[in-house]
Amino acid sequence: MASYSIVEIGSDHIEIAVSGATIGNTYAFYVRKTNETASSPYHTYTARSSSFSVYLGGLESETDYVVNIDGNYGGSAIWLGASYFTTTALAPSDPPTFSIGNITSTTV
Repeated sequence: MASYSIVEIGSDHIEIAVSGATIGNTYAFYVRKTNETASSPYHTYTARSSSFSVYLGGLESETDYVVNIDGNYGGSAIWLGASYFTTTALAPSDPPTFSIGNITSTTV
């Protein structure tokens, strides 16, 4: 049976690694905020090998989410188990830089 792990959590994405996948099965990734419900998959992927990773973007920073994967989308559901995570804060922008060139004065 397939299993998965979250290998990266960013401010607007997660990356999930799946192992033990059945080649040819379609895996449906359900990602939702913890206070909402999801009735359709966020992303689907048909396995071409027994291990693969999926990047899921478009998430909001500093937000609580839950992900679950159906390992047999379109057939009898095979749920791989829910995982809860919180996206990270946005990275602070680089501070603005100011430069002063050659300042000259002229006398009139």
